Amino acid sequence: MAKILVVEDDSQVRDYLRDMLEWLEHEVIEASNGKEALEILTDGVALVITDIHMPVMGGLEFIRRLKSSHPKLPAIAMSGELDRGDALFAGATLFLSKPLRIQGILAATTRALTP
Repeated sequence: MAKILVVEDDSQVRDYLRDMLEWLEHEVIEASNGKEALEILTDGVALVITDIHMPVMGGLEFIRRLKSSHPKLPAIAMSGELDRGDALFAGATLFLSKPLRIQGILAATTRALTP
């Protein structure tokens, strides 16, 4: 199906997302912060799912840099805090609140990948 970059500093959340997305037959690449994500971002990535609060480079800065180099690449931001407006202003396509729910992830992923 699609190649998805998951950017999340919490390994349990990252593993949860990876397992769910791989079950849906997506290829998943992973990064633990925005800086690492920019370094491993490759052509062919169809979607980015990123946390907002991370060390080294947080999600808002990552999304801004991502959108400057890949303006059409959809990005789903996620956070347990009230960051929706900031995330969408930075360029996120969609926003998910934590704790993550399977139906929300599936719906957001499908929506972001649908042209």
